[in-house]
Amino acid sequence: MREVAKGQGVTLLELFNRLKQDIGSFLGEMIHSEASKQSPLQPIDILEKVQGVFGYKDRQTFLTQNLQYILPVLVRKASTTAAAATRAIARTLGVSRRTMFINHFKYIFSYLVRSCTKQELETALQFTESETEIEVGSLLRLDYQRMHNELLLHISTHYNQVYTGLEFLALKDPAYTGARDLHTREQMANFLQPRLLGILSFFDSQLLTPGTSLDEKKLALNSLVSIMQLMGAKHVTTVRMKVMATLRIALKYRTEDFPLLSCRAWHCFVRSVELPALGPMLGQIVVTLLPLLRRRPREVADIFTFLIVDHQGELSEHLHELYFLPDVAELRAVQAVVKQYNDDFWEKAGFAALVQRCLKAISHENADVRLFALTRLKDLLQQNQAKLHEMVVGNESADPDVSQLVSCLVVGCRDSSGRARAMVGECLGILGAIDPGRLDLMTNDPKEDAKKFHASVDDEDFAYDLLTELARAFFASADHKAHVCSSFVIQKIYVALDDSDSVAGVMATVQGEPTLAMQILAHSAVAQLHDASTACFERAIQRQPNDISHHQAKVCALLQLSQPHSALLYVNGLLAQRPEWKSSLHSYQVESAWKLASWGALESYLPSDGAVAQSHGWSVGIGRILLAARSKNEKEFSKQLEFVRNEQMGPLSAASMEGGSYQRGYEYIVRRSTSVRTQEPLLNLHRTILQLADAGDSARLNAELGKIWLRSAKVARKDGHLQAAYSALLNASELQLLPVCKERAKWLWQKGDREEAIMTLKKTLSRMNSNPSLDVDKRLHAKMLLLQGRYSEESSSMESNAIMKLYKDVVEMSPDWEDGHFCLAHYYDLLLAQLESHDRKADVLAYIVRFFSNSLQHGNKYIYQSMPRMLSLWLDFGATVAEQQQKKQESQATQNNRSMLTSINKVVQGLQDKLPAYQFLTAFSQLISRICHAHADVVKVLQVSAVIPLNEECGMLEWVSNTHGLRHVLLKLYRERNITTSGRELQAMVPPKSASIEEKLDVYKNKLLPRYPSVFSDWFLKTFPDPTTWYMARTSYARTSAVMSMVGYIVGLGDRHGENILVEATSGDCVHVDFNCLFNKGETFDWPEKVPFRLTHNMVNALGPTGYEGIFRKSCEGTMKVMREQTDTLLSVLRTFIYDPLVEWTKPARKHKNSSTETGEIQNALALTQINDIEKRLQGVIKTIRNKPYGLPLSVEGQVNYLIQESTDERNLAQMYVGWAAYM
Repeated sequence: MREVAKGQGVTLLELFNRLKQDIGSFLGEMIHSEASKQSPLQPIDILEKVQGVFGYKDRQTFLTQNLQYILPVLVRKASTTAAAATRAIARTLGVSRRTMFINHFKYIFSYLVRSCTKQELETALQFTESETEIEVGSLLRLDYQRMHNELLLHISTHYNQVYTGLEFLALKDPAYTGARDLHTREQMANFLQPRLLGILSFFDSQLLTPGTSLDEKKLALNSLVSIMQLMGAKHVTTVRMKVMATLRIALKYRTEDFPLLSCRAWHCFVRSVELPALGPMLGQIVVTLLPLLRRRPREVADIFTFLIVDHQGELSEHLHELYFLPDVAELRAVQAVVKQYNDDFWEKAGFAALVQRCLKAISHENADVRLFALTRLKDLLQQNQAKLHEMVVGNESADPDVSQLVSCLVVGCRDSSGRARAMVGECLGILGAIDPGRLDLMTNDPKEDAKKFHASVDDEDFAYDLLTELARAFFASADHKAHVCSSFVIQKIYVALDDSDSVAGVMATVQGEPTLAMQILAHSAVAQLHDASTACFERAIQRQPNDISHHQAKVCALLQLSQPHSALLYVNGLLAQRPEWKSSLHSYQVESAWKLASWGALESYLPSDGAVAQSHGWSVGIGRILLAARSKNEKEFSKQLEFVRNEQMGPLSAASMEGGSYQRGYEYIVRRSTSVRTQEPLLNLHRTILQLADAGDSARLNAELGKIWLRSAKVARKDGHLQAAYSALLNASELQLLPVCKERAKWLWQKGDREEAIMTLKKTLSRMNSNPSLDVDKRLHAKMLLLQGRYSEESSSMESNAIMKLYKDVVEMSPDWEDGHFCLAHYYDLLLAQLESHDRKADVLAYIVRFFSNSLQHGNKYIYQSMPRMLSLWLDFGATVAEQQQKKQESQATQNNRSMLTSINKVVQGLQDKLPAYQFLTAFSQLISRICHAHADVVKVLQVSAVIPLNEECGMLEWVSNTHGLRHVLLKLYRERNITTSGRELQAMVPPKSASIEEKLDVYKNKLLPRYPSVFSDWFLKTFPDPTTWYMARTSYARTSAVMSMVGYIVGLGDRHGENILVEATSGDCVHVDFNCLFNKGETFDWPEKVPFRLTHNMVNALGPTGYEGIFRKSCEGTMKVMREQTDTLLSVLRTFIYDPLVEWTKPARKHKNSSTETGEIQNALALTQINDIEKRLQGVIKTIRNKPYGLPLSVEGQVNYLIQESTDERNLAQMYVGWAAYM
C-alpha cells in the first residue's frame, strides 16, 4: 500500500479515502473468511493491522468512520460466523449490537438491495431481524428519509435494483396512500415527490462534505441526473431553484472529468424544467455556466443553443438580459440571436435602466461577466455625459442610481481580477469625483460593545482610542510640555484627515504660545502656505537643517503656491549639498520639471533605465506619461497611463474594505477626475499638456493657456490663496485677455485694495468703449459693468444716479441675464427706503417689481431673494391702496397709487403664465398668510402640504427613521454603567424654583454632575465601529448640531430637552423635532429657559477632543454668516406670522393687541415684536433678560462665542427645569 501511495503521489490516508468502499468490502469478506476457517487471526486483529497501516490512531476511530462499508458485507453473509464478528465489533465500539445495526441500517439496506438476489435479500433481512429483534418494517420506519437518500445515491449505477428497493419502501410506508405497485415512472415520481427536497439536501451534503471522496461526489452528481430523468418536468419544475443550487455546488470541482459531468447534469436540468419556468432563470443559468465555457466549450454551447437558439420564441422576453455573453467561436449562433434582442432593448431603454443592468452584472461571481459589464458601463458613461451630469447635479442631492453606481464601483476596487480593477478605475474617472455629501452612501450595522484601548495598530478601534487617550492627556496634563506634545499629535491626525476646522480647534485650546511645528501644521491646514513657507519653514530649517522633512514640506508649499521654478531651484541646491537625499527628493524634481514644461530636465530626471527610473508615485508617473506623449509613443503612453491608474487603485482597494470607503478613498478618486478642491494641480497638468502641442496655431494655443491660467487664478482666489492667485494672474496677463482684467479686479477687491479694483474696471471698460474694433463678448462686457456697479455701491464711491446708470446699462446690454435685473431691482429697493415723497415711492416700487419679475423669468439664482421681496412689496402696497379706498381718501397721490397698483397687478398676473408653478411654491407660506387680502387680483394658490393634522393645534410633519432620542441613548449608556437614579430621588435633590442661584449651582455641580458623567461619545463608538464611519458620523453630528443651534437661536426655538433632540444611527446627524416652542416662548415658562440652545457636557463630549472648539464653532460661524447674508430672505419667510389669519399662535398679552385693518387682514402685534427681535439677533445685537439691548452689535465670531459661553455656563444650566435635564 505504501508503494501504491508513493506511486500516486498521495499519503496513505488519502489513498485509503479514495478506496475506502473497496477496502471496506474486502475487510468484511476477509473477516468472515478468516473466522470461517477458525483462523487464530481474530476480526479485531485484522482491523488493527489495517488501521495501523493507514495511520488511524485507534480501532474505535477507524471503525466509527468506516463501519458503514464493512457491516453490510457481514450482514449479507447472514451466518453464525458473521454474527460472532458483529458481536466482536460492537464490543470494540462499546455499543450493543442492536444499536449498531439500527444506526447503520440505511447503509445495510441500500447495500443488500443493490448486491443481493431476491432470496439473499430475504435471508439477510431475516438475519437482521434476529440480531436486532425488530421487524424490518419498523427498522425502515425509524428513518424513512435516509433510506430513500442512500438508495437514490446509487440509482445511476444500479437503476433496476434501486427501483425495486423503492417499491419495497413503498409497501412498508403506512403514510403512502398511492399505488403500491409502482410499475410506471409517473407512479414512482409521485411516490418520491414529498421527499424530493430532503433528497436534494442529502445530495448537497454529499457534494459539500470534505470527507466524501471525489468518486462518491461523481456518483452523487450522476445519480442526480437519473433522479431528474425519473421525476420528469412536472416535479423538477416545482423544485427547480433547489436543483440549480445543488448543481452550482458541483461547479466548484474542476479536477478530472468533473466539468464534463457537470455539463451533462445541466444539459439534463434545462430539459427537465418547463419552458415558462425557465425564462426568469435564464440569466442565472447562463452566468452560472460561463466558468465552464473555457473547459468544456462545446458542451456549454450545446446547452446555450438549446435555450437561446432552439427556444428563442418561448424565452424571447428574457433574451435582452444576456448582453454579457463573451465573444467566442462556439457561441456565434447564440450571439446572433442575443444581439438581435439586445440591440432592440438598448435602443429603447433609458440611461438609468441601462446603468442598472450593468450594475447587476458588475457584482457577479464570474470574472468574465464582471469585466464585460464594466466595459459596457464605461462606454455607457462616456456616451451619456450630459445625462450623467444631470443625475449628479440636477437636484439637491445626486440621483439614487448614482449613489448605487458609486457604491458598486468602490466595492469593485478590490476585485480579484486586475483587469476588472483597472476598468473600475476608468469608470470612476469618467464618473468624476462626486462630492460625498451629495451621495447617499452610509449604511451602518451597530455593534454592542466597544473594545478596550490596547495601543495596538491592529486594534479595530485604534484610531478612536488613540484620539481619546491623547485628548485625555491634552486636557488633564498640568505639564506644559506634555500638553504641547499631545496637542501636536492630535493636530497631525486632523491634518492627515484634511480637517482644518479641528486643527483650528486644537490651536484654540493650546495653553500658551503654540510651537513652531504646530504653527506650520495650522498654516498648512487652512491653506496659508505663503505664511508657512516664508516664515515658519525657514525658522524650522534653521533649527534643524539636517531634518529632511522640513525641506520636503517647504518644497511642497512652493509647488502648491504654483512656484515650480523656485521649488526646482531649491531642490537642486539641496542636492548639490546633500546628494544622499536624491531618492527622497527625486519626485519633487520630476513634478517641478513637468509643471515648467522643461522637457530636457524631465528626461534627465527620468532616464529609461537605472534605479531612479524605477521610482514610483503620482508625480513620477505623470512625468513618464508626459514624456511618452511628447515623443508620440502611443504604446508607452498607454502602458504608463495604466500603470498610474493601477497605482491609485491600491489605496482605493484598501479604503473599500470598510464603511465610508468612498469618503476615505476620495483623495485618490479625485486624481481620476476633476473637482473644485483639486482643480489647481489638474489645471497645471492641463497647461503642461497644451505645451506639448505643435505651435502651428500659436494664437489659439496662447488663448487656451491664458484661459487655464485665469481659471487657476479664480480657484486660488476663491480658496483664499491670494499669493498663488497673483502668480496665476501674472501669467495670464501676458496673454492680453480681457477677462483677466475682471479677475484682477476681484483679486484686488478681496485683497482690500478697493479703489484700485474699481479703477482697474474703469480703465478696462474705457478701453473697450473707445476701441470699437475689439471683439468683446456682450455678456463679459455686462459682467464687468455689473462688477463696477456693485463695487461702487459697496464702497459708496459713486453717487446713486451713476450707479443706477451702470445697472441699467447692464440690463440693456444683456437683457436675458438674471443678475442684471436682480441687481437693478435690489438697488431700487435700497433707494425706496430713502425716499420721502410718497408719489415717487409708488413709481420706484413699480420699477422694483418689474425688474424682480424680469430676474425670475431668466433664472433661479436669486429666487429666494427676488420672489419674497417682490411679493411683499406688491402685497403691502396693495393693502395700502385698499385701506385708502376704504377710507375714501381722494387725492392725486391716491389716484396715482391706484393706477400704479393696476400696473403692478398686470406684471404679477403676467408671471402666472410666464413662470413655472414651482417658483411660486418657494413663497407658498407667504402667499397663504395673505389669503385674506382684500385686493381682487391677489394670486389664488392651491394649498399643498405634507402636514398630517392630529388636531386643531398640532400635526405630524414627517416620520424620521433610524433615529434615537438623546435622553434614551444616554439613559441606556448609564444603565450599562450601573448608574440609575429614580425620578423620586431626582426630585428630592433638585432645589425649589425659589432657591438662590448659589444653592442651585451647588446641587448641579456637586450632586447631579457627579452622578451623570459624560458618556455620549461611547454611543458613536458602538454605533459606528470602523474608523472612517465613526469619524464621519462624529463630524456630521458636530456640523448638524451647530447648524440647528444657530438656527434655533435666531428663531427662538426652545424646549430642547433630551426627547426633542435625536441622533440618526446611520449618519450621526443631530435631528431636532417638536417645533412648537418658537419665538423665545421658553423664556415665558414657569421655569424660564436660560440658555440659547442645548450644549450640555454630554453633547460637548461627543464633539471630540477639542469639544466645541474646531468643527462646532466654525460651523456655527458659517451658519450665522449665511443667515446674516440672507437676512432679507429669512425675514420675508418669518413675516408671514404677522399676517397669519388661521391660527392665534400665542395668547397675546394686553399690551400686544392684534390690529385688524380695514382690509380684513389681522396683524399679530406680538409676532411683529418677535420678528423685530429676530432682525436684531441677525444684526448681532445681544439682549438682556429684560429684553434691553446690551452693548453694540457683535461680529459673527463675537456673537457665536457669546452664545457658546451662555449655553455652557453652569450658572445658566443650574437654573434650568429638572425635566430639561441640564445635568445629562
